[in-house]
Amino acid sequence: MSNKEEIIRVAIIDDHDLLRNGVCQFLNSFGFATIFEVENGLLALEKIERSHLMPDVCIVDINMPVMDGFELTKILRRKYPTIKIIAFSVNDDEKDVIKMLDCGADGYVLKGADPKELEEAVKVVYDCGRYFSAGVTTIAEHYFQKQRVIGNSEILNKKLTDSSFAFSPRLWNMLKSLEVYTIADIVAIPLKDFEKYRGFKKMCKLELEAFIEFEGIEDLFDDFNKWKLSSI
Repeated sequence: MSNKEEIIRVAIIDDHDLLRNGVCQFLNSFGFATIFEVENGLLALEKIERSHLMPDVCIVDINMPVMDGFELTKILRRKYPTIKIIAFSVNDDEKDVIKMLDCGADGYVLKGADPKELEEAVKVVYDCGRYFSAGVTTIAEHYFQKQRVIGNSEILNKKLTDSSFAFSPRLWNMLKSLEVYTIADIVAIPLKDFEKYRGFKKMCKLELEAFIEFEGIEDLFDDFNKWKLSSI
């Protein structure tokens, strides 16, 4: 927690009454403030809209009547982007985990986990991190790796198109075939900053192409990472 004096406000949305009440009790015992607990997404939205206090973190079941966790998460992310969302479910199915992440969940905790795990998840997402139970960690890692590649692919294509360098078709195809989350960092450097890069004081299109083709791309990655560290 970023400030020990802060009390994290939590809301529980789950259609299982006994489980919901139990979660409220142990979260309160950990020093959190449970500002409301309801059995479906629609009631949660009504509570938030009527209250002068918004929850910092919503713990959201997936399968609920009236409005499920998927729909609630999408609406919360759109209308209340500062609220952190933890999916709370017995379901470790890959499709549902990915769907909740697509909807905007910040974490995913499996029911049946030790209560201390949910406590840790609340603290982590409150501090703008992500938290996933061991049973879904691999799914989440693959999801974010894919998102990173997709996002950096878009950046790479834009940088290649907008670049001051007149890339040849051969180099263009070479760059696009590489690990885009790595090469995008290199292409994204402003032209003026190449003057600060040791060994590239007079960088131009021909030098860049020649270096990549004849010196080896891995050497460029290693040198670039060393330069970034030395520039911090």
